[in-house]
Amino acid sequence: AIAGALATVPEILMISPLEVAKIGIQLDVDNKYNNNSRAFLKDLYKTRGVSGLWCGWAGMQWRQSFWTGTFFATLQWWKTTVEPPMIDNGIPKPVATLVAGFLAGFFATFPNAPGDVVRSVVQKKLFLDPTRPAYSISPMGVAEHITVAREIIASSGIRGLYSGLGFKAMHLGGSGALMAVLIPAFSRMMGIPYGGV
Repeated sequence: AIAGALATVPEILMISPLEVAKIGIQLDVDNKYNNNSRAFLKDLYKTRGVSGLWCGWAGMQWRQSFWTGTFFATLQWWKTTVEPPMIDNGIPKPVATLVAGFLAGFFATFPNAPGDVVRSVVQKKLFLDPTRPAYSISPMGVAEHITVAREIIASSGIRGLYSGLGFKAMHLGGSGALMAVLIPAFSRMMGIPYGGV
């Protein structure tokens, strides 16, 4: 679980600009960038510098590390709890593993969601206000996320941090289901020993 959570650090460093572009294009209601993420990133870099490309990093890092860490920390428990009774009732083991993986991914969304919601709001505020500074990977970026989380709670209660949770949990449950089956399968196909869950 800890290794999985730590592995998300380079992942987020690499994908942050892509996530920033995705949100930016989704918020481009005037079609200023013509659905072109490269044009959006070029403009963001021009107006905000490198920091703009990693705005919302703290929320993305929270999201990935909490989901991945929680998924791997709980997957074995779900497998031990869910698979035996399903197999005893004639359900094939791969299907039981899919269900266990789905549950691990689904429930890992609960600690993941606040970081993702706050990150989206941080990015939206940056894109809509040309005077707002971009903090990126810095203590100020973390402080900005804390401030925005407090604003969300003040206006919508704690539930505001879980906006879109149902869809997100189903999506990440599906990811967990596939990971639970495919990681060991690819490990066997490639002849790489897998001692994981």
